[in-house]
Amino acid sequence: MAATTHTSHVIGKLMPMLYVRDVLRSVEFYRDRLGFKFTGWWNDDTNDYSQELRGKEKPQFAELRVGDLVLHLHAAEGELPKKEGASILHLAVDDVDAYHAEVQARGIKADPPEDMPWGMRHFYVSDPDGQAWSFSQPVRGK
Repeated sequence: MAATTHTSHVIGKLMPMLYVRDVLRSVEFYRDRLGFKFTGWWNDDTNDYSQELRGKEKPQFAELRVGDLVLHLHAAEGELPKKEGASILHLAVDDVDAYHAEVQARGIKADPPEDMPWGMRHFYVSDPDGQAWSFSQPVRGK
C-alpha cells in the first residue's frame, strides 16, 4: 500500500455547524454557561454578523468562538436526529478542573473530571439539544 500524502492546505481550525431547536437558547447556553465568545447573529441584509437581533423573527443562525474553534448554530428544520450514533465534540482546555468549576458556577451540572486510562482527564456536558461535549487535558504527570 502506498504512503498517504497529506495536504498542507488544511490549517486545522474546526468549524462545526450544530443544528438546534432554538438558536437564541443555544447562544445563551454556549455564551453564558460555557463562556464562549459571541460573534453575532447572521444578518442576510448585510451578509455579515450583527450583535443585535433585527425584527421579531427568531434567529436562524449565530456564531460563537472559543480558542481556535468557530461554532455555528443553525435553526433545525423539522426534527433533530435521535441520539443513536451521536457524536461527541472534544475540546482541549488548559485546566480541566478550573474550567469545570467555572461552568458549574454558571449553572451547569456536570460530573467531576475523571482521569481516563488513555491519559486524558475530562468531563462531559450536553447542550440544550443533547449535543455532547467533552472538555479535556492530558493527565498531569503522564
